Amino acid sequence: VDAPYRRADLGLAVGALSFDAGYELLGDSAAGGAFQTPLATLHAFNGWADVFTTTPADGLRDLWLGCGAGLGAWKLQAAYHDFAADAGGADYGSELDASVVFTTPWKQKLALEVALYDAEEFGTDTDKVFVWTQWGF
Repeated sequence: VDAPYRRADLGLAVGALSFDAGYELLGDSAAGGAFQTPLATLHAFNGWADVFTTTPADGLRDLWLGCGAGLGAWKLQAAYHDFAADAGGADYGSELDASVVFTTPWKQKLALEVALYDAEEFGTDTDKVFVWTQWGF
C-alpha cells in the first residue's frame, strides 16, 4: 500500500494557558487500502472516542483545535476534531474531547475524560466517559 502520511502542529503557551492547532492525514492509496499504524495508540491522536482505531479505506483527514490550562494541582484540556475522508469527500463527523486532572500532594492523579463523537458519514454517534487514576513515585 502506497499511502501518504502528513502531520503539522502549531502550539502557543502563554503563562498557564496553552493553545494548539493541527492537521493530520492518513491517506488512501489508489491501489486500495489506507495508511495504517497498527502498533500506535490512535486514542491519543484521532479522538478519545476511539472511532478511528483503524484508518477507514478512504483515508482520514483530522483537523483540530485544542486548548489547556494548568491551575495549580488542576490541569484542564479540551480539543475539537473535524474528521473527513482523504478520498471521495465524505464528512466523517466531529468530536469534542475534554479532561480534568487533579494531582494530589502524594503524587496521585485523579482524572475525568469525556469524548463526544458526532457522526456524519462514518460510524455512529459515540459518547465515552473515562475515570482513571495514576500514582507516581
